[in-house]
Amino acid sequence: MVGSVMSGGLEVKFVQKLAFMQSAISFGKAEEQFGVLSDKLGGGPHGFGDPNDRTLRKVETDVLIPKIMREKARTEKCIPEVDAFKKCCKENGLMMVVKCRKETAVQRQCFEKWYQDEGFKKECTDVYLQERSEYRANGKKGKEKKKESTMF
Repeated sequence: MVGSVMSGGLEVKFVQKLAFMQSAISFGKAEEQFGVLSDKLGGGPHGFGDPNDRTLRKVETDVLIPKIMREKARTEKCIPEVDAFKKCCKENGLMMVVKCRKETAVQRQCFEKWYQDEGFKKECTDVYLQERSEYRANGKKGKEKKKESTMF
């Protein structure tokens, strides 16, 4: 009995909202859009957000930008340290945990130096914002564009 009363109340509210939206359309007014995302996250040409928006969400500052920093530090900044660690691991196999501690420490120090460099962080943030802007403008990620260009 209680469930039917509650659902009846919801149905009445839904019908009232539907009638309001239909009347707004019939008078030439634009329909009010409801969504989960804010305008800057859900707008733009493809619905992925404003390409010119440079604000960062918490997940971007805490997860995505540090991921780019790790990759750039590993592939561009700490190449000798990473190569020494890889060589030690290949030579020692499963014993690498014990025998490659020095190389691990040197590699970690190099990474930490770059993680705390504000210029490097700003550079990686700019890279991320550029990639995000391209995605929001085109609707395609960088990897998808590369695949598309090499297919034929």
